[in-house]
Amino acid sequence: MLRIFHLSSSPDSSHHSSAASNEDLHAQQLEEELRSTAFNEYEHELRSSQDEMYRFVWSINRKTLIQAVDNDDQLDLQPSSDMDTKPFGQLYDYKSKRQAINIIGVVISKLPREFIVTNRTGQQKANDFVIVDEELKPIIFTMWGNFTVCQGVEIDKELRSGDYPVVLGRRITVTPYQGISLSTRTDSGVEVNPFGKRADALKEWAKTNSLVIERLIVEKAHNNAGSEMASPLDQQISPISYLKKSFEQSKGVWVKSKITLIDNGNLTYYIGCNNCDKKINCNDEGIKFQCMFCGHGNAVSIKRTRAD
Repeated sequence: MLRIFHLSSSPDSSHHSSAASNEDLHAQQLEEELRSTAFNEYEHELRSSQDEMYRFVWSINRKTLIQAVDNDDQLDLQPSSDMDTKPFGQLYDYKSKRQAINIIGVVISKLPREFIVTNRTGQQKANDFVIVDEELKPIIFTMWGNFTVCQGVEIDKELRSGDYPVVLGRRITVTPYQGISLSTRTDSGVEVNPFGKRADALKEWAKTNSLVIERLIVEKAHNNAGSEMASPLDQQISPISYLKKSFEQSKGVWVKSKITLIDNGNLTYYIGCNNCDKKINCNDEGIKFQCMFCGHGNAVSIKRTRAD
């Protein structure tokens, strides 16, 4: 291991000779300015060409002192996956709170969306992955921006090879998308296959429960994340007659019911993407196309009904 110091300039105890000319001083200052400019240009080039996986640059210069240290002074690396993370059963409590949390889980599949288009931000890169832990409550984990071209590509390669990678997310937000989901922020950190006892335990669990994971993928269990994460069976379920009173008190309740849409000629619908539900310029169902809203290369046009 190396010990690295940054040495600042110290006052020179020697005095310039009275014979030093102004031209010499000017030449020395110019040389220092050129060196500084060259280093700044090199640093800018380094920052602009760095691997996007590494979001910070540690640079050294001619004033940096590097020394070897004894084994007793070496730092022990803290296993990243053994940090404080929230179990999936507690995620619903953080829904829409915009509070950053840490999570860890096994990635079991990647969804088709490649980007999202909004009127405010235009097109943004976005990848949706389904992650799960031992509680068997899969949830969508959306990665934005540079995460899609770095960690997202790495995860996709592992999934294509037949492996289920473990992902550790730092400073992640719980959102109401698709009922409930996870999302990166600008200050988030995502680590693929971190080291530590927790990550090793999840990897072993995924290997021994591959059949269960495959069933979750086939059944698209992540679509039920809202009700599964909320655990409504553990809460009081109110009859519909209590709804009005509940709304007046501005308090949400769980209602168990069966919804039936009766087509009496008043139903309105549109043709949209089967992946993102966005309306498309198409009049027929069952047409395959590439969605310009979510990037799904094998999207299918389906009827979406609006009911009041």
